[in-house]
Amino acid sequence: MRIHTTLTAESLASTLGMPDDVTIHVAGPYGSRARIGSFASVAYEVTLRGHGKRHKRAPNTRDDSMPGKAATYDDWGLYLADIYGRDEYAHAGPYKGRADFNRKTDNKYS
Repeated sequence: MRIHTTLTAESLASTLGMPDDVTIHVAGPYGSRARIGSFASVAYEVTLRGHGKRHKRAPNTRDDSMPGKAATYDDWGLYLADIYGRDEYAHAGPYKGRADFNRKTDNKYS
């Protein structure tokens, strides 16, 4: 998922509250035209991989360099909730900020 944020790659990779069976892979930075509040943002490509019995789906990518299965919807929800807790104006996939994320997920992760 492409994330436009003012956070650093290290911040994106050290998210709190993630289950132990999920790994975070961050690539970038890439250019971004998104504005985060009054700041210019950078973009990162973030991939979550699950390891263990609860992760059953193959990842939706041809990149075999990252082992594991696709992360679940809830894995992504927990991850993005932490990101939006630190950068409420981040753009991540279909979500254009924390308020949009909470509205689209019915406040499940707030």
